[in-house]
Amino acid sequence: MPFSFTANTGAQRTATITVLGVPLTVTQWATQVAGAMTITAGNNQNAAAWGQPFATNLQVQVFNSYQNPVPGVAVTFTCKGATFGAPYYTAYTATTDASGFATAPPMSANTTGAITVTATLVGAGISQTFNLTAVGDGIAAAAGSGQGVLVNQPFPTNLKALVYDGNGNPLSGVSVQFSVPASGASGTFSGGGNSVTVQTGADGSATAPALTANGIAGNFTATAYAAGVTSGTSTANFNLTNYTAVYKVAGDGQTTATNTAFATNLTVLVVDQNANPVPGAIVTLLVVPGAGGASALFTPSGGTAVGEWVAGTGSIGTLTAPVLTANGTAGTFTVVASVQGLPSQAFSLTNAVGAFNYGGGQSGVTTRALPLPFVVQASAGATAGTMVFTVLPNASNGAGGSFNGANSVTVNLDSQRYGTSPQLTANNTPGDFTVTAYDGVTTSVSSVSTVECLNPGNTQVIVTDTSDFNPNYSFGGPGLTAIDTGNLRYAVNNACAGSTIDLTQLTGAITLFTRLRIDDSVTIVGPGANLLAIDGGKTTRLFFIGGGTVAIENITLQNGLRQGGSSIQGGAAAGMGGAIFMNGGTLTVSGVTFSGHVALGGNGNGSFTIDGGGGFGGSINQSSQAVQGAAGGDLFGLGGLTAGASGGPGGGGAGSSCTAGAIAGNGGFGAGGGMSCAPSNGVGGNGGFGGGGGAGFAPSIVADAPGTGGFGGGTGFLGNNTTSWPGGGGAGFGGAIFQYAGTLTLNNDQFLNNSAVGGVAQVANGTGAAINNGQGKGGALFIYNGAIAINNGSTFGVGAGAANIAADAGAPGIGSSTTPYTTGVTCPGQDSVDVCGTLLQPPSVSLSGPAGAVYGSQFSVTPASNSGATPSVSVVGGPCQLSASNITMTAGTGACQLQATWPATPAYSSASPRSVCRPCPLALPRLSPPPARPMTALRQLPLPLAP
Repeated sequence: MPFSFTANTGAQRTATITVLGVPLTVTQWATQVAGAMTITAGNNQNAAAWGQPFATNLQVQVFNSYQNPVPGVAVTFTCKGATFGAPYYTAYTATTDASGFATAPPMSANTTGAITVTATLVGAGISQTFNLTAVGDGIAAAAGSGQGVLVNQPFPTNLKALVYDGNGNPLSGVSVQFSVPASGASGTFSGGGNSVTVQTGADGSATAPALTANGIAGNFTATAYAAGVTSGTSTANFNLTNYTAVYKVAGDGQTTATNTAFATNLTVLVVDQNANPVPGAIVTLLVVPGAGGASALFTPSGGTAVGEWVAGTGSIGTLTAPVLTANGTAGTFTVVASVQGLPSQAFSLTNAVGAFNYGGGQSGVTTRALPLPFVVQASAGATAGTMVFTVLPNASNGAGGSFNGANSVTVNLDSQRYGTSPQLTANNTPGDFTVTAYDGVTTSVSSVSTVECLNPGNTQVIVTDTSDFNPNYSFGGPGLTAIDTGNLRYAVNNACAGSTIDLTQLTGAITLFTRLRIDDSVTIVGPGANLLAIDGGKTTRLFFIGGGTVAIENITLQNGLRQGGSSIQGGAAAGMGGAIFMNGGTLTVSGVTFSGHVALGGNGNGSFTIDGGGGFGGSINQSSQAVQGAAGGDLFGLGGLTAGASGGPGGGGAGSSCTAGAIAGNGGFGAGGGMSCAPSNGVGGNGGFGGGGGAGFAPSIVADAPGTGGFGGGTGFLGNNTTSWPGGGGAGFGGAIFQYAGTLTLNNDQFLNNSAVGGVAQVANGTGAAINNGQGKGGALFIYNGAIAINNGSTFGVGAGAANIAADAGAPGIGSSTTPYTTGVTCPGQDSVDVCGTLLQPPSVSLSGPAGAVYGSQFSVTPASNSGATPSVSVVGGPCQLSASNITMTAGTGACQLQATWPATPAYSSASPRSVCRPCPLALPRLSPPPARPMTALRQLPLPLAP
């Protein structure tokens, strides 16, 4: 028998359903998505400045969309001109109780005049504003300032003043004269006239009769004068505005992907009755979430993201709001623009369902990998845990591409429900095509466009000048109108896969603005390391190698710098590979001089509130939401986007919510953990490999724990209101090269004066202890465990000005990551100023055995190889036979020729079969009986073989 149910609009409820005689218990949970918030206590109070707290604690109540209370959600109270509690917070986060109430602690004023407190529902963009007044010795405006109305209309709030003595006691019977200007924009008090006198009551307040705007638009000031006040302030001011209408100018009707910024900032215009702009009008822009929770937050530069923005219009009567960023819920919502006394205007905005969050609308070059992967967040109803990305080629000309050679790829969602594709490699046909992403419920669509690569049919691209262009500008730099197509950056970005980029015509130096990324097979050939250099100017890494078969030859690479992303209270990121970061593929470097490169860990600094961890992609953007972790940059991982979320590869962990027991997010590979601001029992996020741990902060420092660093990263600090609490410093790994994966071959290269230095945790009185600062390892090379690096004749500098520097070479590692990078260990392989990791030498094999043997005798030989596998021995000529590991001399004369070979290993390929080795293999002369001489002692005969 079919049955149905409707959404639960009340508390949790349980019912029993009998199916074929079997009773089933069904529980329907209450809807607990917060949708509204109201002020329930504490608004419109008065208190003495620098005196006792306001009499009533501020309180709000949170409801769901069915007007039922929602418990367990966080509400942040933020004040200006006052503080909460004995520790003197300017912000306090409370959690709603079982009835949906969130209550702030007692609040005291530290200034006179109007005080505003904003209560914000964390993560929902819903807020309410409390208006309070603090008075000192004399008179203060208590109500009515900041209003605006249409011309010839009454102001909604009567002007009110308070008169207090020096001890904060109200004064009764004091004459207060309220006045407005006699000309220009002004108004008239009820009963006529521009001035009226009122006596204060027992509470020290005097309230003027109703004030009506005159017919002239503009700003004006009303005053309240307290007669007979001989100390303190005798006059209070009220700022008022007469105007006529509010208009939407820009930003209405936009759509953006969830968790991304809307393209156009919202803009309104306020005009008077003659359609002239009104400067100084106070406009409130309030985000009103949609029924399903779709919403957004304003992100002012250098400030905290908020759901309500209040500011005055400029000289031409307009107000442009800060960037508005969608939340993670798809749907439509509104932003209401209001000016007191005027009809409001509503902007309609949409967070797109299943839109591509990152990488959508890319353009690229045929035969090459696109610059970015595609990143899509799963829709709310998706439960598969995967995202399927599919290429739909252009039906007309076949333009398209593939993911690792396949038309479609399925990836797992990360902890934040995002799916990230591999980079798409375009085929040989330029044009437009489509990529879709399917999460099991919703299909998202993005267009892709490719142009033909630079040199189809020709493997060589000649670079003709040493300039570079800044990719942050449309044409490479301010004032430029065309891209320079003759430089290295243009060749690297646009050459066909498999090309050789020829720099042999150049001398001097190519100074880069930013790193060059290579994901495909490319060879770069210079004229000689003494003739041409690629220079990072101590501002940028030179190359990021994402994949492919890449070769760099006969050139100097110099002055590269990669500093890990810094944070404030979050952990800092590792700086890895000043010249090259190798993420995979095969890289062969021949005849190259590496000079003056630095891998420098990011810093933690407890100077102000930035809670997210630093990332592989850089430092925290102080204009972004402070809780978020920094992005993963070239590693393509997302930073933690919401409180407590961990970062993906290279992404910083997010800071925690400021509630008891809150845990901050961990950093991804190379990134820092977030800070915990829990008032008790919180834990800072741990750093990823090389990343610093996030700080812990609480009124009592024993209540929280900081995050620990990943291998080589510093531990975060503990702090309270009287101490600074920076995150741990990031590690510095691989001054010249950091190799994470793939195969690296070094042929006759030089490594001179490269450095790996850890970042510091900067506290108020200097830097942190050793456990808080990052370590520096691998002054020239850091070879991550499992990567293969082979050295064929490359050398490392010695002595002043040439030696490489690793600040913590040979020291036990601090922090901890996955095995073998655990606390207290050194680098696997070697841990020197030059190399952290296993650097293999050229492959070789040897045989040891007797110099001679008589007819019929048996002997054995011992093979050895540096390939990591045991070589095999075979007879390639002469009077001898092989049985197992024994050699028997047979009839005949001549030399017994033996050959040793080794099998393939991950490091070395197998030796090529051959009948005669070069140089000649071990040769044993046959001696006819009786022996001409006794058997000689065993001796080592080297037998180097090329694989």
